[in-house]
Amino acid sequence: MLIEIAREDLETLPALMRLIGKETARFIVFCDDLSFDSGETSYKSLKTILDGGL
Repeated sequence: MLIEIAREDLETLPALMRLIGKETARFIVFCDDLSFDSGETSYKSLKTILDGGL
């Protein structure tokens, strides 16, 4: 199953991972635009997931 997430919603990634982590199906989480401006911190949610979950 494919889940698309907007860059503006990256902060919701930890909650999404908790929700789909309970499912038996496998998921691909897709974000098309991962550009970040200097000083922007929304990437930290993504970094947390990648560091701890994969």
